[in-house]
Amino acid sequence: MKRLAVLFIVLSGLLRADELPKAAAGFTWQEFPKACVALQVPDGWHWREKDNHPAQTVTIAPEFDDRGGYDTGFTLNAVVCRTEKEWKDAYFSSLQLWSDTAKEIKASGKPTFEKTIQQKNKAGEIAMQVFIIEGDVILPNAPHPKEKYRVRTIVRAIPPAGLVYVYTIGALGKDWDAAWKIGGTMLEPIVFRLPDEKKG
Repeated sequence: MKRLAVLFIVLSGLLRADELPKAAAGFTWQEFPKACVALQVPDGWHWREKDNHPAQTVTIAPEFDDRGGYDTGFTLNAVVCRTEKEWKDAYFSSLQLWSDTAKEIKASGKPTFEKTIQQKNKAGEIAMQVFIIEGDVILPNAPHPKEKYRVRTIVRAIPPAGLVYVYTIGALGKDWDAAWKIGGTMLEPIVFRLPDEKKG
């Protein structure tokens, strides 16, 4: 059976399980094998997958406009690294994206949430890093480019598995409280499937 790595955004610990946890009420587990992840998708929401080499992109929203944009939604980019160079490129690119997002948020005011988590294994090596930033930004390509959106952007790096994830929950500022009730459930937990583990 394929082992799962269950990573909770609020914990620095790594939990393992043989089966998916029970989905929250109003949500259904959906597997995204190319992104090495399973997500709780809100009932009635839609998803799209795209190969943006080297990243696999998953976008989930209640509705998309004609250009694929949305006012409320979730986007995840996953990079499965096979070499040290791929790892360094993905890791530092993700941190640059997170840093750019943080600068945009801080240009509009103080972040509403910011946290860094690091977990080490028994040998003292980094097993997981998480960088979180939340705040208000202007998104020029969003359906309402002149209005502020609230976004929570997370970088999660798992060096032993060669996985780098960047994912964001976003909504118009006026819709954030309702969106975060849904987004918080989507994020806790996300189940990351380690790429070197096969079903038995």
